[in-house]
Amino acid sequence: MKRLSIHLLLGIIALTSFVACDYWPEEYPFLRFVNRSGINVEVLISTKYPDTLIHDWGGKTCLSQDTTELTTLFPLDELFEQNSVIQLIVLDYYHIREHISGEAITFLDSLNRNILRRYELTREWLDEHDWTVVYP
Repeated sequence: MKRLSIHLLLGIIALTSFVACDYWPEEYPFLRFVNRSGINVEVLISTKYPDTLIHDWGGKTCLSQDTTELTTLFPLDELFEQNSVIQLIVLDYYHIREHISGEAITFLDSLNRNILRRYELTREWLDEHDWTVVYP
């Protein structure tokens, strides 16, 4: 019984230590996305250029007639050292919600067939446009 109590105590200490850790990575401001369309959209940043397929999911919702700030896990200098072109992919929010509960492969295939707009952004273009992308 004493051994069980010690193991339980150690487990609780380990769990609280993990929860207390600063686990989440820092995010860096990337760009401002302005949705001037009449629909809600999901916006996805991809660094896999020139590959134009969506391989994983991590989009951010932007409501109709709204603006959202997009972030990245890398500082901008580091991001553009690794990628001369960053893709910004715009998808229909409601289409995604209809298909999100399906199998991952079917879901990603559905996304790739239903892209509303794809932007190929360079650092120079972003500098010229004040780091703002306006859709449509």
